[in-house]
Amino acid sequence: MYRIKFNLLAPIVTFIFVVFSSDATAKNLIVDIKNIKSLNGNLFVEVMDKDFYENDKGEGTRLMRKPVTEQNHRIVFENVEYGEYVVLVFQDLNNNAEPDFSFFSGPVEPVGASNNGEFNFGPPSWQDAMIRKGIGDKTIEIQLFQP
Repeated sequence: MYRIKFNLLAPIVTFIFVVFSSDATAKNLIVDIKNIKSLNGNLFVEVMDKDFYENDKGEGTRLMRKPVTEQNHRIVFENVEYGEYVVLVFQDLNNNAEPDFSFFSGPVEPVGASNNGEFNFGPPSWQDAMIRKGIGDKTIEIQLFQP
């Protein structure tokens, strides 16, 4: 009788260990960027946790740069732990490695955010742009807003 219970328990314990081990939970965050109008400059894509996004503290950010060569791009962030994140994108048309904003009109270069959060005189709020990354790969689509 005890042997049968152990035989049933072993696969359950193994499953829990595999699912919650760090290698099993850290999978890819795939960002598909759409609506690129100009094939110039570079895309800057940043993934941030809440503390970094709201307070600019800690090391909760990952940044990738990719030259714009086509109207749609796929950026893959490898080994992203499960959690809550915001993804921001801007197309650096003048190659100064910074998103450019006008005091009167907001962004002057193409920008985008997870959940397609709106840029109204600054980036969207955490609640508007936050995504949940579960166990395994997650793909999101971001439409670039053209100023």
